[in-house]
Amino acid sequence: MKPRTQDLAPILDALPAELVTANSPASCDCTRCRPDLTEAERDTLHSQVTVWATERRDWCAANGYTVLALLVAEITARQCGGRPVV
Repeated sequence: MKPRTQDLAPILDALPAELVTANSPASCDCTRCRPDLTEAERDTLHSQVTVWATERRDWCAANGYTVLALLVAEITARQCGGRPVV
């Protein structure tokens, strides 16, 4: 059974704005897409993404959610158009 958008609202309402997927520091930093980046800058970007993902995981655990539940909520909201994920 698919979760309904309203069943997912609490996790999306409670999620801090900086942890919303749209605010992820993730971007393609390969040499083809970003030839201007040094190896040190690539490492820094990778570290920022790792920290952000860890903070999301820790927030979920502290608030009684799983990362899977958060991902399902965000994806379902996007697909349903019922709740913006921004």
